[in-house]
Amino acid sequence: MFDILYRAGCLIAVILLGMFLRRVGMFRHEDYPILAKIGLNVTLPGMLITSFADFKFDVSLLLLVPVGLLANVLLSVAGYLAAGKEKRQRVFNYINYSGFNIGSFTLPFIQSFLGPTGIVAACMFDTGNAIMCTGMTYSIGAALLPEKGEKQGARTFLKSLLTSVPFMTYVILLAVALLGIRIPEAVTGFTSIIGAANPFLAMFMLGIVFEFHPSRKNIKLVLKNVGIRCGVCAVLAVLSFFVLPFPLEVRQALVLVLFSPITMNAPVFTDRLHLDTAMAGAINSFCIPVSLILLTVLMACMGL
Repeated sequence: MFDILYRAGCLIAVILLGMFLRRVGMFRHEDYPILAKIGLNVTLPGMLITSFADFKFDVSLLLLVPVGLLANVLLSVAGYLAAGKEKRQRVFNYINYSGFNIGSFTLPFIQSFLGPTGIVAACMFDTGNAIMCTGMTYSIGAALLPEKGEKQGARTFLKSLLTSVPFMTYVILLAVALLGIRIPEAVTGFTSIIGAANPFLAMFMLGIVFEFHPSRKNIKLVLKNVGIRCGVCAVLAVLSFFVLPFPLEVRQALVLVLFSPITMNAPVFTDRLHLDTAMAGAINSFCIPVSLILLTVLMACMGL
């Protein structure tokens, strides 16, 4: 138990370090895009390559791709139904209930506690998640909006997927695993050094970007949205852990990814549709400490 709390505490401490250094002026909120480019395009792929090389891929894990996609759909539908009859609020909820920030939030925890098996399972889930949160959810939301926002056609959606380095890394590594190609040790020796920096950089980025300044009027709505999302995720986590026919480490990884915070794309898509961007940002930021607490408790309960 102490080891779990200590390692989780170290990751949380890195977030606090980022917040402190931003507060004293060493870093600015505007530095986040640069750090995100390094994290998503360099350290995260390095960690993924190393993990896939150390894991004998099981074809049954491909089932986690539609699981990730379905989890997004269920959350979006729950948000849509929870909004009542107001159409703009329905679309707002549709976008801001779904999506899981796995690559830059939950994977560092899984990397520290579950190793290659958990990482590969999370990546399969994140492949389905990426299909939705990089554009599909936005496209459906735009179609549901009475007055249309910025349109996104199939070509734009495919371009967003094909230019996503993490998503393409998943696809390439999956193809390599299915073909039985072994990644050379000379490559993994290099990527392991890069990938080792991923937990620090991912948590540090969260500290740089974290902000939560909702008005008193909006706090109830933030709590309602995050509460319903967590409730749906809790049901999905219970079903995933006790029903799905996967090894224990895979089911543990599923439980953790289901309590990831909302993807960073949600406020961006909200802004494109001219909805309440400030509220979307507040919900997104509030999910971070909630997920930190839940992941720490879940890891302790599962004895990781």
